[in-house]
Amino acid sequence: MRPALPILPFLPGLALLLALVPQAASAGSNMRYALVVGNDHAGGEPDLEPLQHAERDAAALAEQLVRLGNFQKERVELVTGADRRAVLAAAQRLALRHRQDEAELGPVPALFAFFFTGHGLSGRLLTADGPLTGEDLAHVFTEMGAHLSLGFVDACYAGSLDWDSLKAKGATVTPGFNPITELPREVLEAEGMMWFVSSQSGELSYEDRELGGLFTHFLLEGFTAAPQDGVGVSLENLWEYARQHTSTFAARHGRRQSPERIVRQLKSRSPTYLSFPRARSASLVLDASLEGSFLLQYEQAALVEKITKPAGQPLEVKAYEGDVVLSRVAAAGGPIAAQRLKLEPGSRVAVRPAALKAERNAVGFTEESIRTKGATAGLAFAERRAQTVLAVGGGYRWALPTPNLLGAMHTGGLHVQVLHGHFSLDLSLATGSASERFEAWSYRAQQISGEVSAAYGLNLGPVRLELEVSGGPRVWLVEYGDGGRKSPGGGFAGGGLRAHLSLPFDRPWVLLQARGGYGVAFAPATTSSDRLTYVTGMPVFEAGIAVPFFLD
Repeated sequence: MRPALPILPFLPGLALLLALVPQAASAGSNMRYALVVGNDHAGGEPDLEPLQHAERDAAALAEQLVRLGNFQKERVELVTGADRRAVLAAAQRLALRHRQDEAELGPVPALFAFFFTGHGLSGRLLTADGPLTGEDLAHVFTEMGAHLSLGFVDACYAGSLDWDSLKAKGATVTPGFNPITELPREVLEAEGMMWFVSSQSGELSYEDRELGGLFTHFLLEGFTAAPQDGVGVSLENLWEYARQHTSTFAARHGRRQSPERIVRQLKSRSPTYLSFPRARSASLVLDASLEGSFLLQYEQAALVEKITKPAGQPLEVKAYEGDVVLSRVAAAGGPIAAQRLKLEPGSRVAVRPAALKAERNAVGFTEESIRTKGATAGLAFAERRAQTVLAVGGGYRWALPTPNLLGAMHTGGLHVQVLHGHFSLDLSLATGSASERFEAWSYRAQQISGEVSAAYGLNLGPVRLELEVSGGPRVWLVEYGDGGRKSPGGGFAGGGLRAHLSLPFDRPWVLLQARGGYGVAFAPATTSSDRLTYVTGMPVFEAGIAVPFFLD
């Protein structure tokens, strides 16, 4: 007599619980723009041999900006192996996109980054058919009109290299592009301009057979390898990483390459972040009744993101921790009053109309109003946090035992449960009886069971729904009609769904509970002569009531 063990039907419950997890979105478009240019060829210069990796490096830069730099793909223009007209046309498209964004959002601080990797010669950046001059670059930056402009130039001034020794050959070394001498004064001295060039005036910039352009390679590597502070890798740390590793690598091969930085009249001394390797750990939850456009600005990250909120359903937006400013955009364009917030790691901040009553949270969570600086008209902010609750109560359980095995169909007992946020732990002690009478013999059994269950729960309006696993020992005190006795042991392991209904909801006095699941019982036979333990499956249903005590 060994009943078969059915497959435990936990998967439907798990699928249901996962389907109910709210979907989070990152913030929408932002005011970051990039023009990335790469060219392996020398644009008609016969003395310069083609490079091997400039176009590949440019594509890698564009990908890294989207993946880690919070640049939207539609705001990054990648131009490889193309002519001067293609580069200027791409710049014009970005400038038009910036003007469209400004028309919608108002004069929001914007970041523009220009990257060039390829040949440079006599103050020119070479494209497929002709050079980009200082005047061309001045036009690009002036047309963009960004709050902060960054220029990264990795130009191999003297042509091809001897791969084994990183030695230039072919053309005579001539000065490469130098922003100090080649950009018009009104652009060079404009506010918010920073240039990063791969070598000082008169030096060579090298390309390695495996790594590609040294400066570009270590710049790319720094997106994840440079020290992180605040919300990510600051521009300062990224620059220092690329500069030091470029110089060290060149020196190890007996060559000199010293990247140089030129800074002109920055509007702010706050750090600018170009890479965000860490995941967004905080959340802003916009109420279903809100509608419109919002701007999320990281005060120390040169990052402004637009959030588009449709009416009718809540929107959870993932965000980086730290100091942020949330603004609501007026219908006619331009931000109105802003709200300053400090987002802690893992925090979840609710945003709702000020006239709307605070969201009710099922047991395990509570909300605290956030007192903020500033005043975003008509909005209120609150942070949901985990709350520790001790619930003490009792319940009734119905389980369907297997014929010829010991088990009580009806049991009752006491339980103690601790809930904190999404998680809960439940300890219970229950007892029940069973008996059977046959023509030749009879028995009566008292079942005593202990059980521990751990669960993960979600709040669904006034109901908390938990997916749980449980298990524990069982003991039977069996007395037979002929006076014989035995006290076999066994156990139970299983899982299922548990629901809590709080009454009243805001600050409940009682919790109504219901539980349904399936499990495996380890039970002895009913006959006194059979000393074996058998494995069987059984459905379980439970209902109970508990009194909550709020510990914080």
